[in-house]
Amino acid sequence: MDEEKETHQENIDMSNSIKANPKECMKETWQQLMKNLIRILPFFLVALLFFVLVGFSGYLTFLLLITIPFILLPFFAALTVVVDASVSGMDLNGKLLGLGLRSYFRHPFFGNYRIIRTFIYGFLIIAILGPILESLLILSSSSWNPALFEEVNTLYSLIGQDGSFGSSLFSFPEEYPNIYNFSMYFLVGEIGVIFAIFVYRQNNATIVPMISGHLNDPRIAYPLLRRTIRDTNGAYLKDYWAGNAISLSIPLLGYVIGSLIGGFTLPSSWLIPFALIFGLVFYLFALLWHLNYVVVLFHKYEKAFAVGTYRIMEEMYQRFRTLGQISEEEANRFEEMLKEAKNNLENENPSLSSEDDEEEEKEETTSSHHDLSDYGPRDYQDKDK
Repeated sequence: MDEEKETHQENIDMSNSIKANPKECMKETWQQLMKNLIRILPFFLVALLFFVLVGFSGYLTFLLLITIPFILLPFFAALTVVVDASVSGMDLNGKLLGLGLRSYFRHPFFGNYRIIRTFIYGFLIIAILGPILESLLILSSSSWNPALFEEVNTLYSLIGQDGSFGSSLFSFPEEYPNIYNFSMYFLVGEIGVIFAIFVYRQNNATIVPMISGHLNDPRIAYPLLRRTIRDTNGAYLKDYWAGNAISLSIPLLGYVIGSLIGGFTLPSSWLIPFALIFGLVFYLFALLWHLNYVVVLFHKYEKAFAVGTYRIMEEMYQRFRTLGQISEEEANRFEEMLKEAKNNLENENPSLSSEDDEEEEKEETTSSHHDLSDYGPRDYQDKDK
C-alpha cells in the first residue's frame, strides 16, 4: 500500500515537473499575436479612447477613484475576454466587447483584480510617505532651489501672522509659483509610483480570472496560483517574468516620456493627466503582448493548476472531516467531485490509473488530481453558442 502511494505521489510530482522555457513562451506568444492581431486590434483601438479619457481624469486626481474601477478595469476585463476568445478561434464582434465589459462586474472577474488594495497603497503613499519626503526636500531646498526655499519661508511667516496663506486657492499658483510647481512635480512622482504598483498588480492578476473561470469555488484561485508557483519550483515565475518585463517596462516608459514632454511644454497643472495619458496608451499596447502571453502561460501550466486544485480540495475535505465540520451529505458530494476529478485526469494521463479498480476507489480521495476542463466553459463561450 505504502509503495503504491509513493509511486502515485511520484507520478503527481512528475506531472508538475514543467520546465521553464521563456524563449519558447515568447516565441509562441509572438506567433499567436501576429496570427490574431488584425482580429483583436479594432477592440484595442476602441479601448484607446477610454484609456485616454481615464488619463484626462487625472487633472482632478480624485476622479481616478471613479474612472479606474468603472472604466479602465472593465475594459481591461473585456480585452482579456477578446484575446482569450480569439485564441480559442471564436468569432469576434461588438457583442463580445459588451459582454466582456459586463463580465467585469460578475464572476470570474469581479474582485480578482483587487483594485481596493492598490487604492490603499496609493493612499498610504500620498497621505503618509509623500508629505514626509516632500517636507524633507523642501527643508533642504536652500541648497538646490533657493527661490523655493524663500517662498516657503514667506508662506510660513504669513501663516504665523494671520493663520492664512495670504492668497486665495485660485491665486496661489501665481503668488507662489515655485511651491506650486514643486508640489505638482512631486505629485507626478507619487502618481508614477502608484501607476507602477497598479500595472504590476494588474499584470500579476491577469491570469487569475482565467483560473477562476474554471473553478467550482473561485475563491481558491489566488491560493491555487501561489501553490502552483511553489509546486513548479519557480518555473512559472521564470516564464512569467520573462514576458512581464516587457509588459511592465513599456507603460512605465510611457509615463516617464509623458512626464518629460509635459514638463517642458505644458503648465504644471496639466502634467499629471499628460503623464497618465502617455502611460495608459503605452500600457494599452503593452496589453496586446501581455494578454496573449498570459494565455500561453495558462495553457502551459493548466495541468499544474489541475493538480494544485485537487490537492487543495483534498486538503479541505480531510480538514473538514477531521474537525467534524462536514455533514454526510456534503461529504458524499465532496467525494463525488474528487472522483470526477480523478477520472478526468486519468483520461488524459492513463499512467496515473490504478490497475486495481477497487483499490482505486479507496485511494481516490487522497492521491488524485483535478482537471480544470471539467468546470465547464466560460460565460462568454456559452453566450456565443
